[in-house]
Amino acid sequence: MTRQPSDAGFTLIETLVALAVFAILAAGTTTLIGQSLRTRDAVGDATNAQAELTLARAILKDDLLSAVARPARDKFGGATPVSLSAGSVEADAPLLSLVRRGRANPGMAEDRTSLLYVEYRFENGALVRRTRARVDATPETPVSDRVLLTGLEAARFEILGAGGWVGNWKAGDLTAGGLPIAVALVTDAAKDGSLRQLFLVSGEVRR
Repeated sequence: MTRQPSDAGFTLIETLVALAVFAILAAGTTTLIGQSLRTRDAVGDATNAQAELTLARAILKDDLLSAVARPARDKFGGATPVSLSAGSVEADAPLLSLVRRGRANPGMAEDRTSLLYVEYRFENGALVRRTRARVDATPETPVSDRVLLTGLEAARFEILGAGGWVGNWKAGDLTAGGLPIAVALVTDAAKDGSLRQLFLVSGEVRR
């Protein structure tokens, strides 16, 4: 008896089933890869945001702990009897301005003091720290900007004085009470909501 040779290929139904299984596996793999990439990006964004917040907090903390009650002159030479101010409603005014100590000048190589004028501004959804080379400015005094926090919808400072928390503060009296007790930075962000951070102020007087 002669045996008929068996077919070596797949039937149409088997081929369709195999393709369907492959499509399901491919779709599942693509979904897993997409989820992994989104998770990686989310973790990366969260890590970057936390690093940004940590650095901004460290810089602001150092500025406020180094604050001194020393008025500054503006770029037009006008005497400003204010050593720390916050909450101004004037156009283009900083959220917070202060004079701080601790600017390095090794061997007094430059003709300047160790004091530094610092402003915090809210510009284009970012908290910006602005410093200028001299406390008493001239029109030619250069300034340097550094973006500390991004992705903000709003930012403001609140000040703790002897009478409690206030939204506006102007410290000009060169006495032990010339600076506030503490400062709070309040930020609003679409992703993280509202955040309130507290910082102590040095209270040092510098005549």
